[in-house]
Amino acid sequence: MMLLVPRDDEVLSWMRVLENILDVVDPAKMESSTGSEWRAAVGRCVSSLQGNTGKYPHRHLFPTMNRQLVTHPPASPSFLAGLQLKSRIVVKLSLLPGPAIPAFDVLLSQCLVGLRHLEKNLVLSEFSFSIQSPPRRRHTSYSSREESTPEAHDLWGEAVVSLWRASMTSEGSRGAWDELTPRVLIWGMLVDGEDQSAEWARREVVRNVTTNRRV
Repeated sequence: MMLLVPRDDEVLSWMRVLENILDVVDPAKMESSTGSEWRAAVGRCVSSLQGNTGKYPHRHLFPTMNRQLVTHPPASPSFLAGLQLKSRIVVKLSLLPGPAIPAFDVLLSQCLVGLRHLEKNLVLSEFSFSIQSPPRRRHTSYSSREESTPEAHDLWGEAVVSLWRASMTSEGSRGAWDELTPRVLIWGMLVDGEDQSAEWARREVVRNVTTNRRV
């Protein structure tokens, strides 16, 4: 399976198709018939779908939280939707049985670049947050036309948690894990401990810090 240079206006549609595949297939049957090749093929396709998920210069954590904001063009609705889809696909790939796919660390890096771009104009202290959202249904041609653009601050939290979970599954993702863990802790604080993954991360960090002090 391979995508041959899809147009930018097709990127989101292809991402929805690939997410649907991950939602409906029987992983055990796919592994027995193709080995890990089916997962690798999905990974290659997602990696090729840069398009509206963007290619942005690397920046570090939270430029808007502790110092004056440098104005950048706001993230477009297509960029937000692309980052949301891609981060969901990455975590779903990471949770499938078998070794990490060859493109996994590339996918994770692409999502981190998008996350940094999103953070350029994001002032988290200005928003109220909620992690409660309706169950997500499978993508259809109708639902794709009706889908609303996610709010940037809520999407940020969703993407951070998804990518952090994905980073825990690959030995080559240690750098991504180190970068995402502070974000997960901040997200947990913003939602007052209601996100189970973020709360688990907070407890583990506290436990590790306490253990290291005792050693």
